[in-house]
Amino acid sequence: MKIGGFLTLTNPIWRQDPYLECIKQMLDFYDEVVIVDGGHDDGYLDTIPKDKKIKIVERGWPKEFSWEFISQQFQLGYDSCNSQWCIRQDCDYFFHQNDLKELRRRLESPNLQNYPVAKCPKRQFLLVDRYTIKARVVVAFNKERYPNVKWDSGEDLCQPSLNGEEINQDAIPDLEVSIYNYDFCFKTKEVIDKEFPRFQRAWRRRFGKSMSDFEVMMKGRFKARGKQNVIRLEEHPIYIQDKIKKMTPDQFGYSCFGWAEKASYFK
Repeated sequence: MKIGGFLTLTNPIWRQDPYLECIKQMLDFYDEVVIVDGGHDDGYLDTIPKDKKIKIVERGWPKEFSWEFISQQFQLGYDSCNSQWCIRQDCDYFFHQNDLKELRRRLESPNLQNYPVAKCPKRQFLLVDRYTIKARVVVAFNKERYPNVKWDSGEDLCQPSLNGEEINQDAIPDLEVSIYNYDFCFKTKEVIDKEFPRFQRAWRRRFGKSMSDFEVMMKGRFKARGKQNVIRLEEHPIYIQDKIKKMTPDQFGYSCFGWAEKASYFK
């Protein structure tokens, strides 16, 4: 069975995304890798490995964008995949190297082939030494049997639908292979202060209401999720371990810009 993966990238060097580490993991697992390039003013395309598995498609991401543009980038990645199963993998998503054989086995299972999509538990990191299981996230798509999946549903308009109806995520299989989601961990305050307001403005234009400020949103996530699951460096996917080793206090995932040292729910 041919399994593909796709991700979207826009100036990932400037945005401090762990994109090269992500691509390395993707090349180790997928039979094809589709990169949707939203902009490369930072020269990142010159750093992409030369590999016959990789296909790059371009659709420029404007500075001020409509919220629907996010799901349209996902759609382009999906439509550009030519595999039986396709996985949407953000550049801060990782599978553990020890889980890759099991992930393939589950995707190849005959019991899965009549479903349009499948989900995985997401280990979300705000600090790199602990995570919460935020949710099950839909990442795997049965492209061969259900090529007409669309990204146009849910509150954020980024959830999949089929035949005009949002796919019921409670009724789809769970692959039970975790995604490690590093979110803002490697970003500095300077980058977050420039990037996050763009998404706030796009959200307000589309939905007519405000998105929380970054600090309020992040502190709220910790309070809402309670107990954190502590993880040692060597338990992270091997692809990201070196980047974690080199983290500095000005990166969010080091101590959440100092919030972690002051809040009781981090302890």
